[in-house]
Amino acid sequence: MPPKKTNEADPNKLTKDETEALIGHVRDRDVLYNLAHKNYFRTDIKDNNWAEISSVMKKDGEWNLNISKCLIY
Repeated sequence: MPPKKTNEADPNKLTKDETEALIGHVRDRDVLYNLAHKNYFRTDIKDNNWAEISSVMKKDGEWNLNISKCLIY
Protein backbone atom coordinates (compact mmCIF):
# COMPACT_ATOMS: atom_id res chain seq x y z
CA MET A 1 0.00 0.00 0.00
CA PRO A 2 1.49 3.39 -0.94
CA PRO A 3 2.12 5.90 1.86
CA LYS A 4 -0.65 8.34 2.64
CA LYS A 5 -0.28 11.76 1.13
CA THR A 6 -0.78 14.72 3.39
CA ASN A 7 -3.34 17.30 2.45
CA GLU A 8 -0.97 19.77 0.79
CA ALA A 9 -3.66 22.39 0.27
CA ASP A 10 -4.46 22.59 3.97
CA PRO A 11 -2.37 20.54 6.43
CA ASN A 12 -5.06 21.06 9.09
CA LYS A 13 -7.58 19.02 7.12
CA LEU A 14 -7.80 15.27 7.31
CA THR A 15 -6.95 13.11 4.33
CA LYS A 16 -9.57 10.69 3.01
CA ASP A 17 -7.87 7.78 4.81
CA GLU A 18 -7.70 9.75 8.07
CA THR A 19 -11.35 10.75 7.75
CA GLU A 20 -12.42 7.14 7.21
CA ALA A 21 -10.31 5.98 10.16
CA LEU A 22 -11.76 8.71 12.39
CA ILE A 23 -15.32 7.79 11.42
CA GLY A 24 -14.62 4.16 12.28
CA HIS A 25 -13.14 5.01 15.67
CA VAL A 26 -16.05 7.30 16.57
CA ARG A 27 -18.59 4.75 15.31
CA ASP A 28 -17.06 2.22 17.72
CA ARG A 29 -17.60 4.61 20.66
CA ASP A 30 -21.28 5.46 20.72
CA VAL A 31 -20.85 7.31 24.02
CA LEU A 32 -19.55 10.20 21.86
CA TYR A 33 -22.74 10.66 19.86
CA ASN A 34 -25.61 8.62 21.30
CA LEU A 35 -27.74 10.79 23.56
CA ALA A 36 -29.39 7.66 24.99
CA HIS A 37 -26.04 6.21 26.12
CA LYS A 38 -25.94 6.05 29.92
CA ASN A 39 -22.57 7.87 29.99
CA TYR A 40 -23.25 10.45 27.28
CA PHE A 41 -23.16 13.31 29.78
CA ARG A 42 -19.97 12.05 31.49
CA THR A 43 -17.41 14.40 29.98
CA ASP A 44 -14.57 12.53 31.67
CA ILE A 45 -15.49 9.33 29.83
CA LYS A 46 -15.94 11.18 26.55
CA ASP A 47 -12.59 12.97 26.99
CA ASN A 48 -10.93 9.59 27.58
CA ASN A 49 -12.50 8.25 24.40
CA TRP A 50 -11.24 11.22 22.39
CA ALA A 51 -7.78 10.74 23.90
CA GLU A 52 -7.86 7.07 22.87
CA ILE A 53 -8.82 8.04 19.33
CA SER A 54 -6.00 10.58 19.20
CA SER A 55 -3.55 7.97 20.45
CA VAL A 56 -4.67 5.45 17.84
CA MET A 57 -4.34 8.04 15.10
CA LYS A 58 -0.81 8.92 16.26
CA LYS A 59 1.82 8.50 13.56
CA ASP A 60 5.62 8.46 13.67
CA GLY A 61 5.71 9.73 17.25
CA GLU A 62 3.75 12.86 16.36
CA TRP A 63 0.09 13.54 16.76
CA ASN A 64 -1.55 12.92 13.43
CA LEU A 65 -4.90 14.08 14.71
CA ASN A 66 -5.69 17.17 16.70
CA ILE A 67 -8.93 16.91 18.68
CA SER A 68 -9.91 20.34 17.35
CA LYS A 69 -10.22 18.68 13.92
CA CYS A 70 -12.75 16.28 15.40
CA LEU A 71 -15.03 18.63 17.28
CA ILE A 72 -18.13 19.86 15.57
CA TYR A 73 -19.89 22.77 17.19
